[in-house]
Amino acid sequence: MYPQHRSYLLACFDLFIVVVVWWIQKWLGHGSWQTNFWSIFLVLSITSIGFLYVLDTYHLGRDRSKAKILILITIASGGFHIVLPFIFRAFDTSFSLAAITISFLISTIYLFCIRTVLSRISSYQKGNLIVIGEEKELEWTQKFYANISEFKLVGFVTIEASASTIPNYLGHVDKLSELIEQYQVDTICISYRKLLPESLSKQLLSMKLKGLTIVSFSEFCQSFGGYIPLEYINEQWFLKNFGLPHLPFLLHIKRLLDVCFGFIGLILLCPTMLVVAIINQFYNPGPLLYSQMRVGLYSKEFRLFKFRSMSVDAEKKGGAQWAQEGDDRATAWGHFMRQTHLDELPQMWNVLIGNMSLVGPRPERREIIQKIEVELPFYELRHLIKPGITGWAQMNIHYADSLLTSKRKLEYDLFYIRRLSLIFDLIIIVKTVRVILFSRGR
Repeated sequence: MYPQHRSYLLACFDLFIVVVVWWIQKWLGHGSWQTNFWSIFLVLSITSIGFLYVLDTYHLGRDRSKAKILILITIASGGFHIVLPFIFRAFDTSFSLAAITISFLISTIYLFCIRTVLSRISSYQKGNLIVIGEEKELEWTQKFYANISEFKLVGFVTIEASASTIPNYLGHVDKLSELIEQYQVDTICISYRKLLPESLSKQLLSMKLKGLTIVSFSEFCQSFGGYIPLEYINEQWFLKNFGLPHLPFLLHIKRLLDVCFGFIGLILLCPTMLVVAIINQFYNPGPLLYSQMRVGLYSKEFRLFKFRSMSVDAEKKGGAQWAQEGDDRATAWGHFMRQTHLDELPQMWNVLIGNMSLVGPRPERREIIQKIEVELPFYELRHLIKPGITGWAQMNIHYADSLLTSKRKLEYDLFYIRRLSLIFDLIIIVKTVRVILFSRGR
């Protein structure tokens, strides 16, 4: 089961919480729901799913212990039930605090049991996977396959020379049919950059017609990693997969939402920005705001604004430098602002005037981009859309403080551009809230 499919299934099961809340309220003689039922159901559904998503309860990977899942579920369920009275009052509906307490206990137990059962089922339904490629490719990709919990890695098969030194090596591709039958393989991944031999292509086509799943390494990375591997794509791939016929319409809708949320955000965040400005002047004397030229849509430069988090003249000696986690140029208060993203609040103005979007690739300086473009192909494709305050790459990779991390962020940015949608933007915004709540600055 693919991770996103499991999350959708979990969300459907989680809606049962709303039914529990409604039934217990009715059982104790409260709630005249006839006129507002569907409105209340919609609000409760969004609220419950929102709490569960922000608390990251849809991730059931190997790194999640049952105790951690139970704690997160308890907090999410508790938060949802705390806001229930306010929702009921907003709809002028009577309610019982006793019913809310009972539904909290039932919902918490139910949510935990559903995740435990689904996690067990997923572990039993693993597909058997064989990877085809050449030795040097298989050596550095084997860790990626080992971390995919949805598949059991049977082993690697090579197209060219023998590779007996690779762990889980099964043999040459000539034995592919025997290996598939022996290990009951149902999925084959092609981790090969060159053109496949004609005989192998025909063999794989025949296997696909018999029901086997044949995917490329690039497709695997997109489905299970959320990024596009630069090593396995070329200009032809981009011409074929980056048509983006829906892009102009989406950009207009994104702009409309940016204006609405940017205006509302500036109004709501004014008190917070005032407090941050006062504290910043006390602990970090000097200019309040820091402005810098960044590259945006279609490689045009614009002036980006932030609360200053570094000491005055931090780059006077070294010039343009990559931002780093734990950057020693930042003040103590500046480190806190970076962790909580408070330093980025003035960028709401950039969103409002149209230089940036709420979600998109992080804008970089021209000097740094010129260095990166020499080494990384397709980097200019990041500028097909407006840069954002938050983005898919920021949610997955820490500061781009080297060429390697810039490459990794580019792979996530390209995935975001290819999968651009309003739903994807909403997911990233919710993930950003989660990152801020858990103080995992990016």
